[in-house]
Amino acid sequence: MKSTIAIASAAALIGTASALELTLDPQFLKTVASNPTHYGDPAGGCDSDEKSVQVQGLSGDFCSPACTGTFQNKCPSDVPTGVTAQPQCALQDAGSGAKYCALICTPGADDGACGTGSCQAISGVGICTYGSSEFNLYMQEHGHKFEAEEYTMRLAVYNANVKKIEEHNAANKGWTMKMNMFGHLTAEEFSSMYTGLKMPEPDTSVERNVFENNATAPNPTDWDWTDHGAVTPVKNQGSCGSCWSFSTTGSLEGAYFLKNNELVSFSEQNLVSCDTVDSGCNGGLMDNAFNWIEKNGGLCKEDDYPYNSGAGVRGKCTEKKCTIVKNSAPTSIVDVSPQPQVKPATVDAMEAAVSKTPVSVAIEADQSSFQFYSSGVMTSECGTQLDHGVLVVGYGTDSGTDYWKIKNSWGPTWGVDGFIKIEKGNSQKGGQCGVLLAASYPVL
Repeated sequence: MKSTIAIASAAALIGTASALELTLDPQFLKTVASNPTHYGDPAGGCDSDEKSVQVQGLSGDFCSPACTGTFQNKCPSDVPTGVTAQPQCALQDAGSGAKYCALICTPGADDGACGTGSCQAISGVGICTYGSSEFNLYMQEHGHKFEAEEYTMRLAVYNANVKKIEEHNAANKGWTMKMNMFGHLTAEEFSSMYTGLKMPEPDTSVERNVFENNATAPNPTDWDWTDHGAVTPVKNQGSCGSCWSFSTTGSLEGAYFLKNNELVSFSEQNLVSCDTVDSGCNGGLMDNAFNWIEKNGGLCKEDDYPYNSGAGVRGKCTEKKCTIVKNSAPTSIVDVSPQPQVKPATVDAMEAAVSKTPVSVAIEADQSSFQFYSSGVMTSECGTQLDHGVLVVGYGTDSGTDYWKIKNSWGPTWGVDGFIKIEKGNSQKGGQCGVLLAASYPVL
């Protein structure tokens, strides 16, 4: 049977004695030579005057000696080698009132204060523990570092996102979510950093045509341009609102492949830094970018003008240092949506267009369904407030649900190798996530 202890008010760390709940292993561990000091890793055994303590809500544990002295406020000062965290009388048994010591550290500080342990935060207080901290491992995997105050906030956001993912997957909706590099971000932060579409009135200075499905035969039952050589590997926009440029290059790459039987990876940076109609990391529109490319005489290759705005900085235009690819300027734009943002494309027309070429589309992607999408056909309602530019590269049926296959620009570790399937037969006006509202592609 386990007893419960809480942060002691005597430690002046939290302010209320019941602010934190901890579990205390009632069994004393044997004294072993592998832990010659106090506050060691219980895996090596605790001293005879210590107990193995685990904090509820945190992974890992540590050896905790009792506080001593007249006022029960003294702690042993012998800490493991390499530890600079300070022993404090910070724990109290909620039942008996007995007080226990812990090593107090600064959450988020990369100072090695806990030696071989890790500093985990709870209500702003850092406690040295041993064993893996799920959030600390997440930080290491994705290269995140946070100062003490932000660490506590990010930990709370991360835990809330973990709960959201677990609750979704437990509901068995036919598609899954998983933790990824966006786990420390709120939905609002995620949207502001990783979308970036702006929907002004489209520039009409380049010829525009409404898509007409003149095929006499039915559309193919399924199609995937990744199987037909027209799609470059998934790219990563980083925390720059440049999704519009990746959608633009994606459809340009498809059009160039279809005309020249050659797959060329075009430069998003050329657009982000040089396109003066759009706004770099602050958003843009694919149709405007098509027009700018036409007036510019084409676009440079990715290798000649590599992407470097992932940290959110637009950068100066250095186009003169790269060579524009011959015959890469669009001669016209085809609107699959008869009246962009007003009259959506039909499913049949979109199928016909996608079976001809990859199609740039605008969607709403500021939902947790996108933030943590993992696999299957995403069927949840996701709105039609268009905020993200992507590329439709195919369609088909998965486990009885029809879908559009979309190439995203959040890197290959997101979703299914960087792609997502969204429901094709959704009755929502404008299609699932608004996919039918602003669909277009360039003609070379």
